[in-house]
Amino acid sequence: MEDRWLAAFVAAGVVRPEMADTVEQAIPSILDGVRRLAFFMRAITAEAERVLALPEVQDRVQRAAEVLMDAKQRFYAFESPGYIPYFQDMNDGPFWARARAGLVWYRARCIHRAHAEERELRMALHALARRRRWHPSLVRHAEILSTYRDDPTLAGAFRDAQCPELAPRFEHLLRDARNGNPSSGAELIAITHKIASVVPSPRGRPLAFETALHQALLLTSGDAGGRQGYTYGLVPEGQDGEDAPSDFVDAATAATRIELARPWFNPTAARQARRCHVNGFYSSRALERRGLWRANSMR
Repeated sequence: MEDRWLAAFVAAGVVRPEMADTVEQAIPSILDGVRRLAFFMRAITAEAERVLALPEVQDRVQRAAEVLMDAKQRFYAFESPGYIPYFQDMNDGPFWARARAGLVWYRARCIHRAHAEERELRMALHALARRRRWHPSLVRHAEILSTYRDDPTLAGAFRDAQCPELAPRFEHLLRDARNGNPSSGAELIAITHKIASVVPSPRGRPLAFETALHQALLLTSGDAGGRQGYTYGLVPEGQDGEDAPSDFVDAATAATRIELARPWFNPTAARQARRCHVNGFYSSRALERRGLWRANSMR
């Protein structure tokens, strides 16, 4: 049979005639390798069948199937009156339009939470730096800062203040302050004052969720190749008459207004946050570093 195969390969031009002897010598080794591979695959299949037959494995497989089924049901039950049509207008199919709409809501929650945590960290840092001596309120500030001891903002503050060697001492002093040890107050305040000088003080109002939602839409739309800005102009004739005032008439703003059922939503704050110096703070990679880019959960 091996000779017939070799003759057929030579006739078909797969093997050159001058290579026929070499191939003929290699055929037994090739067939032996195939037999060994088949034996190995049969052993793996038997072991997989044995493992899958275990009761605990069957329970886990059943739970995984239930989780996947629940995720599928929630995915198709997800409603987004503004964003699904918006992404469909960008030539996304129904599935991807629904997926991107769900991603916008998930991303908005990550942005909103990240902004709140960043604001809380900066407020505690500057409040502690303003102290001159030990005060019972230092315990609360120390507890907040201890929560964010692994935060990239705090690590970057030590690096920007050119004192990374003080980070372990700072963590030790925070632990003493949480325990109500007044002797740690002066040194803790001194270190905090040094790193707070390179961390911007939080100003203005906290980020509203609708602003985070629109910002997430701009980010997701940009990932899909859409516009990330807004258009300001006259309301198209026929909506409010010839004397209609100027308004934001871009598709992204209209989608968010429909999504939130707020016809006068203003996208300016979201656009400014998108362009501000902390823009990279809201990227997927930055949110992942902060532990905020986890398993998706629909709206």
